[in-house]
Amino acid sequence: MSETHAAINVQLFAKFREVAGCDQLQVVLPNGLPCTADQVLQQLAAQLPEVAALIPQCRLAIDDAYVAADHVIDDLNAQFAVIPPVSGG
Repeated sequence: MSETHAAINVQLFAKFREVAGCDQLQVVLPNGLPCTADQVLQQLAAQLPEVAALIPQCRLAIDDAYVAADHVIDDLNAQFAVIPPVSGG
C-alpha cells in the first residue's frame, strides 16, 4: 500500500548545496512510498534542474550506506544523502 505525496529530507553536498542554497532539501515523492533510489534522484533533478546533468553520476546513501538505483525505499525516517561525483588532487 503506498502513501500519496510522501516527502523525504535529503542532505546535499558540493554543487547540489551551492545550487539549492541550503544543505538539506525536501524531495516530494508524488507517488508516495514505496519508491526506488532512482526515483528519488529523478525527483531531485526535477526540483533542481540546474544539477540534473549530474544525477547520472550521483549515488544515494541511506543511513550512511550507498544503495543501488533499484533499492526500494519504504521508510520516511531514514537518513538520505545525495553524493555527487568527487575529484581528487
